[in-house]
Amino acid sequence: GAAYHDMANLFGFSNKQQTFEYHCTLQGEHNNADCFDDFSDKLGHFFHGEHPTRKTFFHYDKGFSATTPARTVYTGNYVIKPENLEHFIPFATLKLRMAGPVLGRILNSTLRSKFVSANLPMLHNRTVDSTGQAEFRAGVKNNDTDIDLGNEFIRQFFGDIMLFSIKKITDKNLSYDGSNSDEFRSVIDETYEDIRANYVEKHNTILQLKTQIYSQLHDKPAWWNNKRGESSTIIHGVTNFDNFLVNIQSNFSEDSFAYQQISSSKHARHYLESIHQAVMNYQDDIDSWKETLNN
Repeated sequence: GAAYHDMANLFGFSNKQQTFEYHCTLQGEHNNADCFDDFSDKLGHFFHGEHPTRKTFFHYDKGFSATTPARTVYTGNYVIKPENLEHFIPFATLKLRMAGPVLGRILNSTLRSKFVSANLPMLHNRTVDSTGQAEFRAGVKNNDTDIDLGNEFIRQFFGDIMLFSIKKITDKNLSYDGSNSDEFRSVIDETYEDIRANYVEKHNTILQLKTQIYSQLHDKPAWWNNKRGESSTIIHGVTNFDNFLVNIQSNFSEDSFAYQQISSSKHARHYLESIHQAVMNYQDDIDSWKETLNN
């Protein structure tokens, strides 16, 4: 959920919890080494959007018929009436992430109290059990133990810029009639600076944590290092952790392609121009969609 998002504060959530307990998933008789190894096998899931230590549990609360004001659309998980086909996933040609939340902000601004979320359990996972990988993350490239998040990182970053720009635009009740080009550009540029500052801060935190994990992993007195020679299970677990840290470094270092694309205003400019042009063309998209529906 949004409360777990790295930009939770921008969604209006106060996410102060920095650590989350991990509960071993093994059944039957097992020891610390088995749990260590099993957890290490899940580390790669992180790069596909699943956090092994973060779980959102379903609460029945007031029943399945209870509704609350909606904020987003989970594409593929919604109920609409035929007359509501007039609403469509906007700016899809940009291939950015957060398209559902962007549509949600637009629907929220137009449908108001009619746009609601039902209290239903989510019946799918972020990753496939058999592979530990996501089915629909086009920006993630896997090559044996190497994972390249470059394209996904860029799609997420500029998707966040689109989302929070649209939020500001809808909050200001700005029209898409072509008269607000300068205002749109100002909003997009301002949002870029805010999101970039957030990303740089998170990026630095990730690298600090990577260094901390590396030090703990290779701390000689640690039990997994004392007993490594006695157990192939421990060797496998430590290797998984090392691979995880290598992937963190390659994807989040300041030299990485994605980081250069988002942190440099010069590199980011053509993405921001594409977002601005897409927002400027949104009314034309609406008109074209209505014409298509009526034919």
